[in-house]
Amino acid sequence: MRDAEDNRAAYQTISVTTASDALYLFNAGSHTGKLTSMVSASPRADIDAICENARMETYPYLPCGTVRAFISVSATDDIEGMASNYGVPLNKRIVGPSGVEIASNWLDLLDGSINETLNHADIAPNEWWSGSDEHGKYLPLSSCAGCNTCSGWTSETTTMTGMTGDHNKTDSAWMSDQLRRCDKKYFLLCACW
Repeated sequence: MRDAEDNRAAYQTISVTTASDALYLFNAGSHTGKLTSMVSASPRADIDAICENARMETYPYLPCGTVRAFISVSATDDIEGMASNYGVPLNKRIVGPSGVEIASNWLDLLDGSINETLNHADIAPNEWWSGSDEHGKYLPLSSCAGCNTCSGWTSETTTMTGMTGDHNKTDSAWMSDQLRRCDKKYFLLCACW
């Protein structure tokens, strides 16, 4: 571009990423309890990939650099341990994709209750797979080691079960409502920050 005196204008494009003060929860659609068939070396990587695809396709506007499935996979990889295992920030507000806050920070999210329902926060319109107790801890049933997680999220049989959370409750049932059959479809939740 030139001005009236034949001078050129110089432009430089700058890309800036703004750090968000929030950790976002969103859903990656409904799935049976068979969230992985062990395509990669870890069930976590396969399930996280479902969330990453959902973020790119459905929620590209979320200011996130890290995406993880909000689900307990095993005793060493549960929701409660996500902060230490994956660097989940403890001080960010927890919000849905439309910005509705459900908890003031990560510890508040795991204290057994939330401020708003997942349905109201546009996170999940129905029940969702958690594999967790009310505090995000993986607790295998003594009679069946994989019953809370559809055998490590690899089963969609009618005989296995997985723990689900409720989309319309703010008490402890929001994360630990009831065991449901693995052949049924429930939402997979994701966290990004």
